[in-house]
Amino acid sequence: MSKGQEPVAAIDLGTNTFNLLIIKNGAPHPELLLSTKEGVALGMGGINDNRISEDAWQRGMDCLGRFMAICKEYGCTKIQAIATSAIRNAINGKDFVHKIEEEFDIPCKVIDGIEEAKLIYKGVCLTHNFDRKGLIMDIGGGSTEFILADENGILAMNSFEIGVSRIFQQFSFSDPFSEEDKEKINTYLEEKTGGFFDTISCSDFIGSSGSFETLYELLYDKEFPEGFDPVMLSRNEMEVMIDILLRMTAKERERHHRILPVRRKMIPIAAAKMKWIMEKTGTERIIITPCSLKEGVAFDLLNNQ
Repeated sequence: MSKGQEPVAAIDLGTNTFNLLIIKNGAPHPELLLSTKEGVALGMGGINDNRISEDAWQRGMDCLGRFMAICKEYGCTKIQAIATSAIRNAINGKDFVHKIEEEFDIPCKVIDGIEEAKLIYKGVCLTHNFDRKGLIMDIGGGSTEFILADENGILAMNSFEIGVSRIFQQFSFSDPFSEEDKEKINTYLEEKTGGFFDTISCSDFIGSSGSFETLYELLYDKEFPEGFDPVMLSRNEMEVMIDILLRMTAKERERHHRILPVRRKMIPIAAAKMKWIMEKTGTERIIITPCSLKEGVAFDLLNNQ
């Protein structure tokens, strides 16, 4: 294999899921070799106390062991792990990163929320053309990033510690969600985002991977398409699916084959957050893209080969 054609891997150490992306250079676009994720729930049991619990620590290391075996199988010459909200805010986060670098001999970079938002934007831009103003939302377990952009680039961005795992562990909710629960989340979001959305309006709402892909799979009862290309939904389709999700009981979510186990408890919170944003910004159409932070990181690795 010639230089510059070797596969590279990006590992996104998220609060709920760890994501692995392996790509190599191709024409006209880089070639996707593998994109996979595991529900690790790194933030469960400790995120609101700013620590990684012992059980979560072990789940994370076990997952990384499996990911590294895959990277070896594909012959990845560069591997970059990125640590986000749960790790950057944990009092034992530095120890966790040190253990990763020592155990697996790969670099693990802890990034702040703004750097995370920039990488998400870079990943989304790979296949989405901002021909009109749009708001990217990336729903994490620990934080949620928002990037408002148009054809000229980023107009505004922020990262808020309002991830679904934080909300799930902070509040008690009815089963299924009640109107009071939805209002509780809306009030929380208003307080935590500090008026960031008061002057933002846009027709396009761009959902970045994760829970957005789950909504697509629930709506169409099929896997989200492979590759990097986004899909479009109408606002009505999105709202119908959100309302169905919010009416589901915990048992119904538990039995549903389209909802990842790690998302079954928290997907209604993600749905409520999506609905809040759509109402705040006046969304007309929804674009769901599989591209996010991991794509931004991986393409940087390719460019630096």
